[in-house]
Amino acid sequence: MVIRLNQMAAGFTGMSEAAANAYMEYINNDVCPLIPSRGSEGANDLSMVTHIGLALMGEWDVSYKGKRVPAAQVRQQLKLSPYHPFGMDGISILSNSNVAEAQSIAAVKKAEHYLKLSPVVIASSLEALNGNVSPYLWHTVDTKGWPQGHEAAEAVLANLKGSYLWKKDSKRYLQDPLSFRSAGYILAAAQEELRQAKDLLNTAINHTTDNPIVNTNARNDLWYSSAEVLDEMRAGKPNVFVNSCSNFDNTQLALQLESLTKAIGQVIHTSAWRTTQLVDGHRTGLPTYLVAKENNGGDGFANIAQSMSGLYAEAMALTNSAIGYGVPTSIGIEETFSNVNLTADRLSKVADIGYEIYAYEVLHTTQAMDMRKQEGKQMGEGTEQLLKQYRKVVPFVSKDRFYTPDINNGLRVLKNIEFTQVK
Repeated sequence: MVIRLNQMAAGFTGMSEAAANAYMEYINNDVCPLIPSRGSEGANDLSMVTHIGLALMGEWDVSYKGKRVPAAQVRQQLKLSPYHPFGMDGISILSNSNVAEAQSIAAVKKAEHYLKLSPVVIASSLEALNGNVSPYLWHTVDTKGWPQGHEAAEAVLANLKGSYLWKKDSKRYLQDPLSFRSAGYILAAAQEELRQAKDLLNTAINHTTDNPIVNTNARNDLWYSSAEVLDEMRAGKPNVFVNSCSNFDNTQLALQLESLTKAIGQVIHTSAWRTTQLVDGHRTGLPTYLVAKENNGGDGFANIAQSMSGLYAEAMALTNSAIGYGVPTSIGIEETFSNVNLTADRLSKVADIGYEIYAYEVLHTTQAMDMRKQEGKQMGEGTEQLLKQYRKVVPFVSKDRFYTPDINNGLRVLKNIEFTQVK
């Protein structure tokens, strides 16, 4: 509803002042029309936003003060005047993609938080491994030249300020596994896809997805501006037009969301593989399966990767394309499909699984970091913050135990963690 109101203010919808007031009354009183969460083909959200229109007229249900109640009851309680769509109100309420845009914004914000968490997780894995910082150094990344490369690499290194990794170690490998070496470039790719998605969404919510559109400031200096066919589209003044279009088409947004989903899939891929490397005693120099010395005869993390593997498979399945699938409707008029709502939902779900995979990785990295500290090694400023916050809810594994509570508690930490910015 906020997006729809903003697009009214942009001046392209041709909606009435009464319609704007109707939306504002619900927004300002926290009245939220209930809409289906699924069932849009992406060529407008007709089946979804219909419910908003009905609620504005008092003919459907809303969420108000935490309860589902009839819209008519809430309108009477708030003493709101009846609203009746007028002129272009009806078509503008129904023929738009505001739900898809809202779903996309929510998914992108979740992805953004997940990617902001990534540098410290990668850094903690490097400390767990006794890894090489070489792939993240400025003069290394500079030779690649890819967008966001320096931003991603420096964010990882900032968390390692003061870490033992900056000291020489004859036992440290020259070449780490690619899940460690490539993590910065893969994170950079996801950050660039995120940037593009945010730019596209900012453009979308400040323009319109209506059909038809109203433009009160159209150009008249184009080679076809004087064509007589344009006279049929003018509305009174030379630069005022009402044009048929398909502004609800969201193919570009759907493609971008799928690109971001695939990029996060790569971030998840490297996280899962790093986790499997950290239980290899030959690779880390720590006990196999990170079994604590006091856990004599214990299994440590011997079998936990099996459940992580199942989640990983679920995430990878979400990276498959959904654009273009659909059944023609309206007697063959509607035959293009972006399924942007579905792509937004998949992005949201893949980000959720990303957090879950990180919960497994951080369970391993914090165990290894504590073992390194027992050896007298110092962790970085950022990774030490992660370790301290994590240890408030997940203790060191000194004896085999049931890990499901640890995964769930760690997941809550990672979704809500706050860091003091390390520079």
